[in-house]
Amino acid sequence: MHFYGYRRRRLAVVLLCCIISILYISHDLYFQRGYWTKAISTGPTNASPDIRHTVTINEAASPHREKLPGGVLLVSALFPLKKSKHSMKSYKAWLYNFLQITTPIYIFLPKSLFSLLPQTLPDNLTVNSTYDTIFDLPMMKGMEPIYEANWLLDPEKDIHGPELYAIWKSKGWLLEEGYKNRDGEWDHIFWVDAGSFRGQSFYKHWPDVGRVRDAWAQTDPAAETRIFMPIVRAPYAKHARWKEEDGPIDQDISMASFFGGTPSAVHWYNSVYIAYHDYWLSKNLFVGKDQNLINALFLLFPSRFFTVFYDDEDPYAAAHQPYTSIFDQRWWRARWKDWHFAGAYAASRALGKCGSECYYYKFFFAAQGEREVAQDHWLGDHDGWDRWPFGTEHGMDRHDRCRLTKATGFEKLLSRHDRFGPGWTPPTRHLNVTASEYY
Repeated sequence: MHFYGYRRRRLAVVLLCCIISILYISHDLYFQRGYWTKAISTGPTNASPDIRHTVTINEAASPHREKLPGGVLLVSALFPLKKSKHSMKSYKAWLYNFLQITTPIYIFLPKSLFSLLPQTLPDNLTVNSTYDTIFDLPMMKGMEPIYEANWLLDPEKDIHGPELYAIWKSKGWLLEEGYKNRDGEWDHIFWVDAGSFRGQSFYKHWPDVGRVRDAWAQTDPAAETRIFMPIVRAPYAKHARWKEEDGPIDQDISMASFFGGTPSAVHWYNSVYIAYHDYWLSKNLFVGKDQNLINALFLLFPSRFFTVFYDDEDPYAAAHQPYTSIFDQRWWRARWKDWHFAGAYAASRALGKCGSECYYYKFFFAAQGEREVAQDHWLGDHDGWDRWPFGTEHGMDRHDRCRLTKATGFEKLLSRHDRFGPGWTPPTRHLNVTASEYY
């Protein structure tokens, strides 16, 4: 009886610890970090916007628009979804935040979603309302039943659907179409998820042209051939054994809410993405999630991609500041990222207080003045790690101010000793991709 009583007491202690942990995580994530009631700008709510910039494909090149040599173009899209994780009210607020940017923006938006637009459209915005649904795109004709079948292979089928797969596949194509249709001379073109500006934004003249040029200059050789793609974590060492026939890599690595490069690099990327999408689809593999495909492309073509890694603990990284001891909260944050079920998106503070770290690329591409505003604001951020057990809630030290790191090519990132090692080489490619085959 004593033995069973001991087991019951031990089980009760374990359950109590689990409950406390869950309550702490919930409190930290949803209340202290503001994920549950995050303040967002709502902007004008008039449902009848000025649509003077609404265009079709054939009318996109407006003669009154000034040519902008050496400029940057942002392309985005919103299409109706039968299954969405977010409400139209949220999308309206996020789109309003996004449209505060003064950089030229080209967005694909059907007339059924015009109510999401502010009443007065900014002069830097072009709206293309040619396509009513994502499956109206020329490249998506006949894909709906194919994606409905592929949906059965999706481990996250409860929150994904065929329309979302189609949007993910179409990003590169839409980016190229926006570039072709928007009059101007663009050195770099970027895809931006319209819903990625969810909280307070510090950026107006974004991305800064000078920062874009600097980022590409850091990735020589052949910088103009590379695609920038942000990541939330580096590939694991186990991925060194991955092969082309294994298909897309289902892991939180890439983050396709923002990517781009020179027009020629984007053309290459779109061709390769479509080719491997169709190849793995023919092998009856799940291809609906773009991040999984991109993860595989990183390994197949590491010299064609580069990134900025906010969680980089490389001692040679420009902004690296080593832990002082296990009592340094950054040590515990790093362990939490390794152990937590949502660790890829947990705050590491590896580069200081940088807000929502998965969007670090916004800070990276911002001009100095806008970065300084963000840095000052983030110094006031606090979460559970700042309060207990090793934090200093009201203290500021040299680790706190968000730091600017350097871009890195994927071939360099993957060959590090803590990843694949210096002897790693990309897996053999059996698929021969010619860009002209897809256009």
